[in-house]
Amino acid sequence: MDTHQQYHQWFNKIQEYLIYLLILTLPLTHKEAFSIFQPDLVWSKFVLAACALFGVIIFVKNIKLYLKNIYFRLLSVYLGFQLLSLFRSKDLENSFLFIGFFTSVLFLFVFIHDFLRRNSIEKLIKGYLVSLIFVLGFLVRQIYLQETFHDATGGVWPVPGYPTRYGSTFWDVNHFGIYLVSLFLLLLGYLLDKYKMHTASKTVFEKLSPLRSRLLVLALRLKRLKPSVSYQFIDKRLIFIIILYLGAILYAFKLTGSRSSLLGLLTGLTFLFIGYFFLKKKLTDVFINYRSLTVISLGLLLPIVLLILFKEDIRGAFLYRAVSFYAHLFLLKVGILTGIENFFLGIGVNAFSEYFKTSIWAESYYYIDKAALNLKLPLHNLWLEAWVETGVFSFAFFAALWGISVTDLFKIYKRNIDYIALGLSAGILAFLVGGLFYSYKSEFFWLYAVIGFAYASIKAEQHLDINFSAFKSIKSWIGLICGLSLVFPLLFFTMPPALAEIDNYYYAPVENNFFSLWLLLLENFRYVIGNYSFTGRMLMAMLYLSAIFSSLSVLRKINLSFFTGLLTTTLVFLTWNLFNPAIMISYNSFVFYSFIVFLNILISLTPIQRKAITSLRRRPPYVFELLIIALLPFSVASSIERYDSTYDTNINFLIELAANRSKTNDAEIFVQEDSLIPLVQYYADRVEDDESGVFYIVPSTIRPIENFSCERTPLLAGLKYLLLVESSYECPKLAEGMPHVSVIDQGGYKLIIYEEKIRSVQVTPAVEVETNNRVE
Repeated sequence: MDTHQQYHQWFNKIQEYLIYLLILTLPLTHKEAFSIFQPDLVWSKFVLAACALFGVIIFVKNIKLYLKNIYFRLLSVYLGFQLLSLFRSKDLENSFLFIGFFTSVLFLFVFIHDFLRRNSIEKLIKGYLVSLIFVLGFLVRQIYLQETFHDATGGVWPVPGYPTRYGSTFWDVNHFGIYLVSLFLLLLGYLLDKYKMHTASKTVFEKLSPLRSRLLVLALRLKRLKPSVSYQFIDKRLIFIIILYLGAILYAFKLTGSRSSLLGLLTGLTFLFIGYFFLKKKLTDVFINYRSLTVISLGLLLPIVLLILFKEDIRGAFLYRAVSFYAHLFLLKVGILTGIENFFLGIGVNAFSEYFKTSIWAESYYYIDKAALNLKLPLHNLWLEAWVETGVFSFAFFAALWGISVTDLFKIYKRNIDYIALGLSAGILAFLVGGLFYSYKSEFFWLYAVIGFAYASIKAEQHLDINFSAFKSIKSWIGLICGLSLVFPLLFFTMPPALAEIDNYYYAPVENNFFSLWLLLLENFRYVIGNYSFTGRMLMAMLYLSAIFSSLSVLRKINLSFFTGLLTTTLVFLTWNLFNPAIMISYNSFVFYSFIVFLNILISLTPIQRKAITSLRRRPPYVFELLIIALLPFSVASSIERYDSTYDTNINFLIELAANRSKTNDAEIFVQEDSLIPLVQYYADRVEDDESGVFYIVPSTIRPIENFSCERTPLLAGLKYLLLVESSYECPKLAEGMPHVSVIDQGGYKLIIYEEKIRSVQVTPAVEVETNNRVE
């Protein structure tokens, strides 16, 4: 063996060991247990830097290969926008640190790509399996110590009165949750790949989906026939081990209690199963079928049914983490506003925390979460971070990176029946959906992603071409306009409620059964979710989306093309939105949407000879498209005008914050403007139910500020006083810094909270009896 070969062999061994070491160390993110020098500097970052250094060497030797690679290009462009955002950053230190991290990610892609060119991805999967042994083993020890000795080690989040949440070696239980989800989907794809069936070409099996092929094989074998299929060698022990891993992952995932990860898991599983069941069909054909559209329509109504059937369970699960939910929602609002204000260049990569501290929202947020004052505050949204921190053009490349990766992996799966590619694409999709409510600036996310990028690049041999012809088609642009037109109303989801919307909650029961159903649904949502600006709109949004898919289903059922059905549906809902904003709480909209859904169910159950109306498949006249283009600006303007007439955003936020921090419970509330009483009443009133399940309102006490005298009104212990006033209002004994007083100032208004709690005193049993007698 010559020196050159020895060098390559030595290099390959180091490369393999480094990758395994990175996979082993990347879960060690708990800052108190695994940090070195500073909280964000954990063991995996040193290994990442070493991998990136070798990646630079590989890049220099194969520079032409990587400059042509679409993933290297997109990652490089995104890095370029991060560098450009430095001119806007208020936290240069953290911006430079993240740019250093992302540069490492860029060359980690080169490192992984080079490794997979010469090795099977199975080596990486087995590395993950070894890493999981340590992670799950640490979790078992963690549970034992917490449950037996109440000794929290690593990522343990005790929740009084509720099950403890476990994060194993991770700093954040939500990160642990999505880490488990991504590996679960990858291992599921690996398991399917290990039990793959091979069929001869030009046979019936080759034309069927995997599930149907297996069912046909089983049926033939039951009849003692030998189907022309074969299976690759199956290592039954390995399959058994993988199944054990999958079960352990699901149990560990349950212990995280992560809602964002659960959303990712459901999305990833749906994508994986649809890909598996419809291998021989285009996904577009699957989703534009009228049966599929009906299933989607009814599926959107399923949460409403579950919320009514399991209202107590869902309420308990929702309300005990209402503050966390409200904090995430708050940051989402701030992120959108910040992104609009810094549209092109952003505020600087990894600089949101410093930017936020000087914003008008800071005082309000830190009232919700005082602990965040001492921590670096992320935006808690993977997508918004890309837009807010580096601008809209950077966001476009960021979105293209994920869109191309998922598409490429799915094409590889379809072409080669490669279930590992399907599992990888499902895992990436789970990350991206979970990232709607969480940030993933960590190695565990980017390593999984670059493995997917490298696998797609290698299996495609050369990058799968993007079909740009669709962008030249007017039909594609009209379809995009239709989609945006139907989605646009959802942007008003968190706007302050209008007086007409609030009135819906206080209608007296009437004999109309349908109207009673409407009130029952509103009361259920308010009881389970609580008082938010979007509580009733959540119901309306589900009905609205269900009605859209129902309309498409009905039109497909009568044999209209999908494009014609989309145009017709868009035209109908744009017209409706002109007079009734789509997701505003309205009985008229409830009736309209319910009618469309009922019509869809009725027509779906009615046999119709679709061939008898094939003439309807003709392309619709251009007047449809022109009407949509003409109506869209008026529909948008109408929605904006109606939502602008709602209550002031700052006032709404202050009282919503107080209500969701339970400050309105049993409080004396004073408002400076009489017109605010309905808004405050909506947030301050509590909805409860009696033993028979009938809802009732616990009313609040709301008075004009004239009834409160700063000099004469006594501030008694055990009572709460809330004042919603203009910023210019002054009361010396209710000023910032006074005992038991909190003042939150925002946008020309302030919320003053006085609360002096009565401390419980330890007394002897005799005195306790005497006290109880006095109370009686």
